[in-house]
Amino acid sequence: MRILLVHNYYQDPGGEDGVFHQEEAALKERHRVELLTFRNRKGLKGLLQYLLYPYNIFAAFRLRKKIRDFAPDLIHIHNIHYASGPILFRTARRLRIPVVFTLHNYRLLCPSALLFYKGRRYMGSVGKAFPWDAVRKGVLDGSVPKTFLTAFTYRFHAWLGTWKNTDAFLPLTNYAGELLLRGRLGIRAEHIYIKPNFIEPLAVPAVSGDKTPYFLFIGRLSEEKGVKQLIHAFNRPDAPPLQIIGDGPLRHLPENPVNAGLRHLGYLSREKIAGHMAGSRGIVIPSICLEGFPLALLEGFSLKVPVILSSEVAASEVIEDGRNGFLIDPRDFAEKIKEIYSRADLAPIGEAGFLTYTERFTKEKVIGRLEEIYRDVLI
Repeated sequence: MRILLVHNYYQDPGGEDGVFHQEEAALKERHRVELLTFRNRKGLKGLLQYLLYPYNIFAAFRLRKKIRDFAPDLIHIHNIHYASGPILFRTARRLRIPVVFTLHNYRLLCPSALLFYKGRRYMGSVGKAFPWDAVRKGVLDGSVPKTFLTAFTYRFHAWLGTWKNTDAFLPLTNYAGELLLRGRLGIRAEHIYIKPNFIEPLAVPAVSGDKTPYFLFIGRLSEEKGVKQLIHAFNRPDAPPLQIIGDGPLRHLPENPVNAGLRHLGYLSREKIAGHMAGSRGIVIPSICLEGFPLALLEGFSLKVPVILSSEVAASEVIEDGRNGFLIDPRDFAEKIKEIYSRADLAPIGEAGFLTYTERFTKEKVIGRLEEIYRDVLI
């Protein structure tokens, strides 16, 4: 197949970029693949990009030229916020090229993108003809104008029939797919295909067995990732040791740690992270938002390390509590963390997680699923 992958980079790198390039590399092993990318800018250029978000004719021109030069069989779009916009779907439709769209977040449903506002899940936009409550609250960056323009962009294209005429939507979880059907966007159930992320396991260096066991957090140090709740649970004299890998606005928490085993290691390469993961008692993912599919979950599965996952995360549907991982309430998990830490043998949990990984989340399984979707839309 001749596949055109399209992606809009944010100003700061994120997990969506990693998934995009991961799938690019995997697809290039079997198909002819080319890229079309956009990037959000700052300053006046960024403002112009944002104002053009509802109908960016310049982005449409770039896509038409790429289609003319490459002649793809289909187009796979990963992100359109905000330098490209939904006009890409209409352009492809006019040129009769099938399009699939990976939904890394919930922006089609709500300008917040994560269904998150003021420290908790926010569902006020789901099922509404127009998310006026989200606009009044300024759920996107605390800005009413930005929230309105983002909401208008996606609802305007619902009114134009853009989403009704898109060939396939690829949410990461069943729950995300169910929400999409409630969104009043004209999306039909037969156009929704669940397609999760995948990871390829890293080679892990030898891990010394004489170190003090610890839990591990990996990710952006921000409110929606549950970092405040994480620190609250672990910054106690009787709490287990915790290593934190990552950076973000909450990087200075805690200011006065009382747990001597609480360590912030900063940003590390994926290769170095693998060693810390393999030596841990478990990977803690305490997000308080409806995060799509954290790669740390799959990393833990692939390395046979128990995963302790927030019940708020959409991907919690893959965890059977106490069998292939643990589910926690991110707002009150201090006692469960201590109970898990004190368990004599967590190896069966890690083995069950690894089995889940091999059955559902390897590169071969996920790319095979993606190719099935491609073939389906090409019929």
